[in-house]
Amino acid sequence: MVKVKAFQDFITPEEKTILNEWTLDNYKQDYFTDPKMDSNGLVKSKLTTRFATPLIDGNKIVCVSDSNFNYPDLVYYIQRKIIKTFDFKDYGFGPVGKDGIISEISFTGGTVHPHTDPEWFIGMDTVHCNLITQKPQSGGVTFIEEEPWDINETDLLMYIVSQAEHRVDEIVGDKERILWVFSFMLSKSDTMRVFS
Repeated sequence: MVKVKAFQDFITPEEKTILNEWTLDNYKQDYFTDPKMDSNGLVKSKLTTRFATPLIDGNKIVCVSDSNFNYPDLVYYIQRKIIKTFDFKDYGFGPVGKDGIISEISFTGGTVHPHTDPEWFIGMDTVHCNLITQKPQSGGVTFIEEEPWDINETDLLMYIVSQAEHRVDEIVGDKERILWVFSFMLSKSDTMRVFS
């Protein structure tokens, strides 16, 4: 079974523009915070709507979060499109952002340290469906198990983040990197089917 798949032109150029405009218009708001994931310890090299503080209660995750903001309707349309396109049957939304969705903006010099995400529920794989809707001048490439995945701005990158170590190399230039993450928890049977 593979751990990574990429799909060309999953969104339109017009949809990409709407997503970028929302992030650029809102990243200075309080609900964008520094996740402190930079490999070199840089402060605010990335700002994100990632907000969840997961608490474990038995086998259940309880999230404590502040989600007092609204994504554009398009974001939920894309989330539904992912579910329908890949025929997710037994799934939940990852507790890492509002409704399992994260917007991120990263700046010159920024990186993301190598890491593997947790399995939020026992027996479920954590899968991220990422749209890099604005690429920097250079760098900002996602490496998954040390293989570079330099996708285009309308492509979807889907991978099992709870099984595959991933990182982002250094962003070069003044153009920000904008990423949208759609986080899912998939049953093992869904993961096997989607990534076979």
